[in-house]
Amino acid sequence: MKGGHDALCARLADVVDPDEIVRSKPSPRFAHSGPPFAFAGPTRSGRMHHLVYLYGSMVATLQEENRIMLVKRDTAIHEVDQTAPIGPQVRRALRERIIRNDLKPDQKISESEIAAQYGVSRQPVREAFIRLSDEGLVTILPQRGTRVCRIGLAAVRDARFIRESIEADITRLLADGQGADHVDEFRGLIDAQRRAADTDPVEFIRADEAFHRAMADAVGKGGLWRKVQSLKSQMDRVRFLALGQFPVRKLIDQHAAIVDGIAAGDADGAEVALRHHLREVLSDLPHIVRTNPDFFDAATDGAEDQIVKLKGGETL
Repeated sequence: MKGGHDALCARLADVVDPDEIVRSKPSPRFAHSGPPFAFAGPTRSGRMHHLVYLYGSMVATLQEENRIMLVKRDTAIHEVDQTAPIGPQVRRALRERIIRNDLKPDQKISESEIAAQYGVSRQPVREAFIRLSDEGLVTILPQRGTRVCRIGLAAVRDARFIRESIEADITRLLADGQGADHVDEFRGLIDAQRRAADTDPVEFIRADEAFHRAMADAVGKGGLWRKVQSLKSQMDRVRFLALGQFPVRKLIDQHAAIVDGIAAGDADGAEVALRHHLREVLSDLPHIVRTNPDFFDAATDGAEDQIVKLKGGETL
């Protein structure tokens, strides 16, 4: 054993100057139990032997941290692909939980708890919180933790306005000829919505998203659709909050009207059907706010009741 210890000392001496160790302060993470700078012995050999002791302490610390991480993974309630970047996975998972209202407005979430749930360290959770804060889904309060934001009515209306502007142009491109080869695909997605309509509201929303995404992909605007996704998170929270209130069959009929316009090459008709469809939320929003007041930022002077639909857009 002593021979192995001496051999390690010799190998360390090739790459580490023990005299330099005397002039540096050890990291608290790997602090040894002896008095400060006790390793500064009278001989180079003595200092090197103490360096080996510190090296062993560091390895033991890292092994314990690794053991704790493995325990976290074994007890995690959400799976994370350890071969892929962790931060984006945690952000996507938390974003979905907030949008589905599994994590509710004003609910406090902590880095340590989320890290334990996903079996990861706190650093990717911290990164996820920052990204979610940029998206307006959480508020990070120094020294007080992180809380889920309430749904902002202004953000819902802005997202809907932007989405309508983008998708109206996409619909015109499809009706002007670019959608001719995709009509069967669109109608197949509408059939999937019909199958899910009465049995699985969450699956209906997935099928609804797939329909709108397919329209964007068909004209080479898939990248733009992904940008829209990040803008409409508050709008999506409203959709999940009102799963039982949205007139699902009516929405499906509106999708069918959009596709009929595309199939007929009627750009004006398809655009009108699309705009009418995306304004449906404006009619439902006041009732949703009144029945779920704890989910929304306070509106000013009943502003949510003042939304009216005009031929060219919306106003307050």
